[in-house]
Amino acid sequence: MFSYTEPLRRFIQRERFEPQANEIPNEMPSWMPGDDYYTNFRVGDPYIKVDQGFARLPGAGYEALHPELKDVNPEDYPDINKMAILADVAPYSREYNQGLSSFAPFWNHRKALPPAHCVSGQIHTHKPLAT
Repeated sequence: MFSYTEPLRRFIQRERFEPQANEIPNEMPSWMPGDDYYTNFRVGDPYIKVDQGFARLPGAGYEALHPELKDVNPEDYPDINKMAILADVAPYSREYNQGLSSFAPFWNHRKALPPAHCVSGQIHTHKPLAT
């Protein structure tokens, strides 16, 4: 026999927060975040996981906007381009933090910036006010 809630259970089913399709591994480069980040860019279609993914993720769209990367394998992108992509789509990822640590020696030993009152490398001095 049916209980009183059986028809209700048939029509109102709980939503499952699991993927509805088999997440197939894709060909994103190894330096993109995987299952240890909020968004796994290594399975499924990564280009629909972020807004305008065609232009923000490695591939033909990104290369069209950055002609210096034409015919370069995304796995072999220069570090600066890798960091630009990761900073845009995965700023809290382990891969991004590892990339930052590789740039740290350049930041720690850079030359001091000119003082704020310098304009185009020339120091503008002010005469003291007459008292």
